[in-house]
Amino acid sequence: MQKYFHDLNAWNALPTEAQERIIGRTKLSNVELDDAIKPTSAHNALTTIVEDGKEIKILRDNMPFSRPGHGEFGTYFIGYSRSPRIIEQMLENMFIGRPSGNYDRLLDFSRAVTGNLFFVPTTAFLEGVTAEPPGDAAPSTVPAPVEAPPSRPSAKDGSLGIGSLKGDLPHE
Repeated sequence: MQKYFHDLNAWNALPTEAQERIIGRTKLSNVELDDAIKPTSAHNALTTIVEDGKEIKILRDNMPFSRPGHGEFGTYFIGYSRSPRIIEQMLENMFIGRPSGNYDRLLDFSRAVTGNLFFVPTTAFLEGVTAEPPGDAAPSTVPAPVEAPPSRPSAKDGSLGIGSLKGDLPHE
């Protein structure tokens, strides 16, 4: 999760074409620019992670906010991935560059003011947690794990059933 402040006066002073090259998408139609004309410093170029020829997807969401009386305008960003490594790589590409120095030009207009990383364990991880200490350690006072919920959400449990970051589709 990150909170960014934006310098909207400086951003709005740019011609639309310059804004599009910084983001890597057309402004009105939101179509990704062709790689032949998109700069390697474009936001979407640096936040696209490819491993073994396959793009690694994350779930991302942005929410604009403002406090006009204080001159604050910005975005709250949240990204979810199977591994923190993916988000960390995106941030490294944005702030340091890929290669070093080829940083995300959006950061010339946006400043990160907060950042947090949270770990949410999977059901499989939680199922692997035991009440017994490993090896010869002293007995634990940790209670026995509770029974894990079913691995696939059902319509009865209130889940939206929209799949997972693994790319799996729900099965009924």
